[in-house]
Amino acid sequence: MNFSYNGVDPSKTIKRLYKGDGKLIVEHLDGSLEEFFYSISNEETLENIMIAQALKRDKNMNLSKIKLKNSLDIILSSVCLSVVALSAQKKREDLLPVSIGALLFSFHNIKDNIEKIRELKKYKLFFKLFEDLGFINKSGILKCVEFDSICQKPFDITTLDDYTYGDVKAINKELIKKKNLTKI
Repeated sequence: MNFSYNGVDPSKTIKRLYKGDGKLIVEHLDGSLEEFFYSISNEETLENIMIAQALKRDKNMNLSKIKLKNSLDIILSSVCLSVVALSAQKKREDLLPVSIGALLFSFHNIKDNIEKIRELKKYKLFFKLFEDLGFINKSGILKCVEFDSICQKPFDITTLDDYTYGDVKAINKELIKKKNLTKI
């Protein structure tokens, strides 16, 4: 998970879980690290926390609002670009710095919005796919999917950020073919 939402403490939100050398290392959104001894119980607990946090974020983030904000930022950037062009043409240097600043700010917002939209869509598709395939064990953990022809590495909540939204769509498409599922 690469971003959170308002009211959530980034020092308590798991960004990534690393496994190795008899340890589990949790990286939080604020960059802090926490180390745990490896055990199946600890791994399942941390994965459950990751799943709960991702589902809670999904519930609290409104994809439509982010898309609307992105559309408004695109309109703002178009207006700013027009003002920059007009300022240059009319030799109005007083408007140039402000409009260039606003243009750069709107470009930055557009980039952030697109990243959020892609991540939210990726996580939604991931959870829908796992729910439809029934890849959930007794404790509610999403089981890792390893299909050599589809994934080069394990595909689970701990590795999801290694995949792009496009990768998850491709995996979804392949799994639908393999499992003869209805399209998600």
